Amino acid sequence: MPIELTPGQYNDGLEFVKDKIEDIFLKYDLTVEDSQNIKAYKSKRGIMVVWRDDTAVLKAENEEDVKELLKFVPKDSRWTFLVDHSISPVVGKFFKRREDVYSINYVTKGSFKPLKDKKYEVIPLSEDYAPQIAKIWPFARGNVDLVKSFISKWPAYTILEEGVPNAWASVLLEVDKNRLTGMWYTVPDRRGEGRMSHIISKMTEDTLGEGEFLRADIRVDNQPSLSVTRSLGFLKKNTYSRLEPI
Repeated sequence: MPIELTPGQYNDGLEFVKDKIEDIFLKYDLTVEDSQNIKAYKSKRGIMVVWRDDTAVLKAENEEDVKELLKFVPKDSRWTFLVDHSISPVVGKFFKRREDVYSINYVTKGSFKPLKDKKYEVIPLSEDYAPQIAKIWPFARGNVDLVKSFISKWPAYTILEEGVPNAWASVLLEVDKNRLTGMWYTVPDRRGEGRMSHIISKMTEDTLGEGEFLRADIRVDNQPSLSVTRSLGFLKKNTYSRLEPI
């Protein structure tokens, strides 16, 4: 049976020491929309990460591991499963494909194309701007503490106009100096002017100064953000599909 992973536990089947649950996401190409309420389960050569008790990301090397991991799924569950294309043959017997969801993209020192023509000044995004962002950013719905949770732990960046942020992005996770970026947002009347390209270029420069890569998980229907990653040298590594159990 799968076992629940706990902080500090050594998982010989996955060959890493798990200092914190977030390590899984960078080291195993997993993607999440919400890093809260995470549980993870493993079989001999597979792993299933569950968050919000309704969404699971699954990686496995063979059908036996998929069977073991699916034993954990509650009966009559309506969980959504995210599975990368590379293991489609393994999970095909158990799931039907619904739609492609995320494009998983990485930029490294070898692929990075830094922005040359810099029109905007990119500065660190501090918690001082959290109240302003909470009012502007639809996802925050006015929740200042939520904004602070995104920008207080790891680096975040913004561009100001008359002292007010009009574009921003943050690092969501950091493992061994390698980072996952998210929280990309540009106010509607400033889109298409290159602000996000400036921010992600600066974030990439800072990340690659110490780490090996910056990763961006972009929804496949978000063409403006995908264009930003392509222009800066991010390379698509994988695609995640949303599946339903058969």
